[in-house]
Amino acid sequence: MLRDGPAVFDSFEDILGSVAAALPNRPIDSLRPGVLHNARRRDDGRWTWRYDTERAEGGGTPADAELMWEAVSAMTAPVMLVRGARSALVRDEDVAEFLRRQPKTRVERVEDAGHAVQSDRPVYLAELITDFVRTT
Repeated sequence: MLRDGPAVFDSFEDILGSVAAALPNRPIDSLRPGVLHNARRRDDGRWTWRYDTERAEGGGTPADAELMWEAVSAMTAPVMLVRGARSALVRDEDVAEFLRRQPKTRVERVEDAGHAVQSDRPVYLAELITDFVRTT
């Protein structure tokens, strides 16, 4: 969805619209602050994702992903991976690789949530975190 979409958008309304299309059950006004936080206006006036600047400027490399996976492998603290069931951003193969690198990870799949579990199911996420902290 968003990961496979355009890297650059002509306007803020276009980038906001792409998020709204991916999250049809969320009011567009509730998405605006998050998009403003996660996007940036380029010098040419178009918009791109703030965290995806290499892709927006011409393509990231597989090495970028490997650096992320190396960081996952290096973690020593207990880990809980929370995944919204309706999110297309964290794939089954991503979870499998995470577990290969951190086999003791607690994985939670949250129904009725997209990628932004903290927005879609905040109370349930708080309960998960509380339980994780208590039991770890």
